[in-house]
Amino acid sequence: MERKSMGEFIAALRKASGMTQKDLAEKLNVSDKTISRWERDDGTPDISAIPVIAEIFDVTCDELLRGERKTHAAPEEPTPKGEKQRQRLIEISLSKYRTKTIIANALYLGGLIVAMILNNGFLRAQIGFLSGLAIIGVGVVFQMIALNQAMFAVSAADAADEKIAGYKRSVIRMAEASCAAGFILFGIISPLAFVEDAYWGLEAEAWLISGFVHGAASALIALFAVWIADNRLFEKGAFTLEEKEAVRYRKNHALQKYCSSALIAALVLTFVVQLLANDRWTPARLADGIQFDTYESFAEFMEKPVPYKKHTANTGNTAIADVPILGDTIYYDDQGNEISEEEFYRRELTLHDGTVVCEYVHRNESVSTFSYMEREGSLLPITVVTYDDLAVGRVRSNAMNMGFYAAYCIEAAIAFAVYFLKRER
Repeated sequence: MERKSMGEFIAALRKASGMTQKDLAEKLNVSDKTISRWERDDGTPDISAIPVIAEIFDVTCDELLRGERKTHAAPEEPTPKGEKQRQRLIEISLSKYRTKTIIANALYLGGLIVAMILNNGFLRAQIGFLSGLAIIGVGVVFQMIALNQAMFAVSAADAADEKIAGYKRSVIRMAEASCAAGFILFGIISPLAFVEDAYWGLEAEAWLISGFVHGAASALIALFAVWIADNRLFEKGAFTLEEKEAVRYRKNHALQKYCSSALIAALVLTFVVQLLANDRWTPARLADGIQFDTYESFAEFMEKPVPYKKHTANTGNTAIADVPILGDTIYYDDQGNEISEEEFYRRELTLHDGTVVCEYVHRNESVSTFSYMEREGSLLPITVVTYDDLAVGRVRSNAMNMGFYAAYCIEAAIAFAVYFLKRER
């Protein structure tokens, strides 16, 4: 059979098989007008249809693109027109996959935006997390379907072809980057899942800090997963590299292994130190507080009728403060007997043996907590931490944690710098 254009070759194969344009159109799920355009060379089949057409007529994809059947003799070089059509189909397929990848990434970003709206606008952190997770999940599924279609669009028999190999490598890299982006955005919204109440929202500042930490951790996990997946795909032949490039790839992969192992060890050590530091230096301990050396001065301070001032909780949760009910209030003891207001607010400080060393009336609602240690029959000095003091302690605690977050970033930067400076180019 003499060499023809792809359209002429499809027409010849169809007629040789005794098929009409309508018969072929039904097998390919296209219209007979589309078949007619192909055969007149007014258009070309989508690259995803090439393997299907080749299978119908029992030819290879390369033969279909060349416009002739191969013989066992020395193969002829493809015609410039056939090669041009082939390159164009590869570029079209890669462009389509790139567009689908952009759509998947837009879905990931949409999940983050929806989570932000539900958390910040409606104070529904958990619902925001679930909604964002669902949208990101849809993006991942869409990306996987697009990846499968893009890889199916080329024949396995053509895997050794340089252009096909480049096409598959580009598709795999885009898929890896897209899935990594989706996992990082999942990490950013994950703090919303840990808010205690379904009707609370996570404060912007708290989310900014925790979201950064979770996102950074997710980025490291994603890079590690991509590193493993990329190597598995290479070893299984999902994509091929030239000999020199393959040697460089293996050396860089080994360097990645050492750098990532060192980084993980450093991050784990820093994380353990951070946990110990937060357990030792809580916001209350970092607060200055007010120290009283006599029981009288302590009791006087506790009896001051200072109203409660709303402050952000340690968890960063935003909730609506209870509004006090004005008017006469009736107080009861544990047995249900009516008692006076002073009796209701009366408190005692006792030693370990039960000896009462101080009685006071707790009217000061600005007090968050107080602490003391028993020494030689005394609880003095007593340190009182107000909500204002505690707010300062939280600022100091956040500053301490920001130092640890900076350490994480520095460790990651060092690991990446070592890799990029020492990698084979």
